[in-house]
Amino acid sequence: MTKYFTEILPIEPHHFVNVYVWDIEDGNESRDMSVDEYTEALSCDSGIIPTGPESGSELFFDGFHPDLFDYYSSRLCALTSPSKHTTSPFTQLILPLFTAGGQEFVLQSIMAFAARHRSVSNPHYARMALSLKGKALASLRRRLTAPNNMTTLDIIADPQIPIAMMFLCLDEILDNCDHRWVIHLRACQDWLKRRKQFLLTYTPNGSSLRQQHQHQQHSLVSFAERFFAFQDVISRTACGKAPHFGLEYWQSPERESDTQGWMGCSPALASIIFRTTELGRARELNELSAHDFERQAASLEEELESLRYRGDFSVGSGQGNTYRDAVAINDDGILHDSFELMREAVQLYHHCLLHDASPSTPLVAESVRSILRKTHRLVQAGSTSGLAFPLFAAAVELDPLDDELIPSDISDQHSKPVSGRRLVLEILQTLTGSSLFNVAKTRAVIRNIWTMRDLHLGEPQEEMGEQNDWNIYVSPYCNNLNLA
Repeated sequence: MTKYFTEILPIEPHHFVNVYVWDIEDGNESRDMSVDEYTEALSCDSGIIPTGPESGSELFFDGFHPDLFDYYSSRLCALTSPSKHTTSPFTQLILPLFTAGGQEFVLQSIMAFAARHRSVSNPHYARMALSLKGKALASLRRRLTAPNNMTTLDIIADPQIPIAMMFLCLDEILDNCDHRWVIHLRACQDWLKRRKQFLLTYTPNGSSLRQQHQHQQHSLVSFAERFFAFQDVISRTACGKAPHFGLEYWQSPERESDTQGWMGCSPALASIIFRTTELGRARELNELSAHDFERQAASLEEELESLRYRGDFSVGSGQGNTYRDAVAINDDGILHDSFELMREAVQLYHHCLLHDASPSTPLVAESVRSILRKTHRLVQAGSTSGLAFPLFAAAVELDPLDDELIPSDISDQHSKPVSGRRLVLEILQTLTGSSLFNVAKTRAVIRNIWTMRDLHLGEPQEEMGEQNDWNIYVSPYCNNLNLA
């Protein structure tokens, strides 16, 4: 072990955790662009990269960028699933839209998202991404205003609307990861509610709206709904925000047949996250007796422990949840590892929020080390999807007084152990440009939480009052952070 302490590891810029004046000010202050600045930014003209030549194929339309299509199909689709053996809806349902006529509206939002992701590693694409997003937003706005030749039913029946909102949401997550991605979530939820009302009550010409939809259109709408519900439960609910999609969504029998491999999470696990947060909120508001709280917390913990991944099925008890994952016959084990990683991260969240565990709690320290090792192993295997929440949960629960050295590769007994914080920063650096969440924003929030912990070292536990460690050091700094 001596050589690990005598060897000097390389130091890179991303290893530094700086403290600024605003770090010790109100963590909830918003430094977003003003409305005028945002509107002005959207008016920028593109022109950094020339578009492809016009073609008679339906694949081309005015403003189509072949390089962005190639980037989406070859690069981004691969980042939407933990395993290369799992087919993602971003491939199955979205790619066919490029060869269908009349899809220019939604394709603009896809290209805006592709340009935004390219701008993470190549800033020259930033201006193009901004211009494409402006055009996509303008098209969406025109579509929702219902011109004379359209009816409300036409808008409700158009699957392009929620898909466009989905890609604009992804664009905002990669761009600033602020309140703007939540706006798309709320807008799509409102659209979905109106659509369901029409499905139940509107019957034009004696045939229901449901019968008029083609299977592909219904699949697109269902995919968009799953996407936003997942963003809601992982990013907002787990950060203590009021949910937009209720528990009934995750416990609906329809969810049992959903393909969830691309999310790295199941309806049963999402349901536990939802109920854990709501139980913690009920305790804060004194809506439950101590006995009822302990009973429900124990029930959730038992249900979480019982969840297991079994080939192409994951079986959970408690609520009787059984769900199917989209797993190919030649599954390489990545989906199993991703599922177990997410389950362990939810367990950590459960203990911190409901059982008032903190970084110094032995169970937390052990769980943090395990999550970081498993996350690092998945990254080494080339799997970068679904890692934001586990990595964040482990990073913010690192003990500043006992940042124990962690083997960077548990399969190699000669690998160099590194500190937990360094390993987190190394993983985040690797994920930059190779994931679909905002790595820079996530890293900034993690560093801020580390700073707050460092600045309050030695304070007696009693000063927390009724607030637990998670509510003091984590939740206040997660506003609008996306961890899906």
